[in-house]
Amino acid sequence: MTATPQFDDAFIFTLALSPVLEACLLARQAAEEALTLWDFDAQTVYNGKLVVNELVTNAVRASSAGQRIFLRIFIGDSGLPTIEVWDEVDEKPTKRDAGPLAEGGRGVFLVEHFTQRWGSSSTAGGGKVVWAELEPATTSL
Repeated sequence: MTATPQFDDAFIFTLALSPVLEACLLARQAAEEALTLWDFDAQTVYNGKLVVNELVTNAVRASSAGQRIFLRIFIGDSGLPTIEVWDEVDEKPTKRDAGPLAEGGRGVFLVEHFTQRWGSSSTAGGGKVVWAELEPATTSL
């Protein structure tokens, strides 16, 4: 697992991860570092960490040992942070109806709430990328 984020240029950040629980912590820390470096306000940084956590958690849960996960954060054409999580699993995320006592199943709901838009695409050779463009900093729980 790569523990050191790589800034490909001033506004593109990439992190390679393995499908282990520690990946979520590393991804949150990396998102905080990137969004703070790019001078986003505290609410956008918080929202970005939450979205990154949900997307990476889904990728970790879906992936098998030895598969790769990549996190990429960049400033999109809209000027808002865009988060991408790439994995080697073809199955795309879906919204589930989580009951009030369920321990999981709310990730896609959270991603929808804290982003302006999100989606997923299949990648050449298998796998997918799930992307999300953060909302302007007016959203909070």
